[in-house]
Amino acid sequence: MARMTTTPENHVKTAHPSRFNDYDRIAEGYTAENETSLLNAYYERPAMLELAGDVTGRHILDAGCGSGPLFAELRDRGAIVTGIDASAGMLEQARLRLGADADLRVADLASPLPFPDDAFDDVIASLVLHYLKDWGPTLAELRRVLRSGGRLLVSVDHPFMSTLMMRKAGEKSTYFETRTRTQEWTMGGQTAQMSFWDRPLHAMTEAFTAAGFRISVISEPPFVPEARELFPEELREITSTRFLCFMFFVLEAN
Repeated sequence: MARMTTTPENHVKTAHPSRFNDYDRIAEGYTAENETSLLNAYYERPAMLELAGDVTGRHILDAGCGSGPLFAELRDRGAIVTGIDASAGMLEQARLRLGADADLRVADLASPLPFPDDAFDDVIASLVLHYLKDWGPTLAELRRVLRSGGRLLVSVDHPFMSTLMMRKAGEKSTYFETRTRTQEWTMGGQTAQMSFWDRPLHAMTEAFTAAGFRISVISEPPFVPEARELFPEELREITSTRFLCFMFFVLEAN
């Protein structure tokens, strides 16, 4: 599974899912947009790398690696990285970026993972868990492949942001419900229907602890300083260095 990019043009609506999250269809266009977008390149990725800290020599699973921009950054910082994604099309884009020797595998986070127990020092799940209705089996698998004391770094749609988006779109929403939400994305001339599962903060934290994780960080980070000059219109009404977008967690495997 690949990363989410939210732009003002994306139409928010609710629907009954049929064929959703077809990243193969939008792989090339998504890769290009993710490379330079405000939310990905100047907010989410820098924040995730800051939380990861010194990764030299650490074995890291990039769970939902998409076209590999975070994989590349971690590898450049000395990590030994494995990337998985449910989209073969996104992994083709990752291979172009990372080279033939990169450890990339097609795998669905909703299914058992093709790794032994205690295989990784860290798992990074960047903007991917919100595609899943049930976090329990996935978090159990991520805990299984982590060494004791290892870290799971997570970024997801901020639960308050999701509620505000639906209300602005005229949809009735209740913050305390776990609910599905869809968007139509058009990238690179291709359109795909994307489906997300929103849940309140307490449901997230309860799922983490039930899977055997200890929450060490909950973060609502700032965007990087240069973003204000690069995206003056998008940030015109934002006077601080923070906006309601994603929420980040650092979880330690008990």
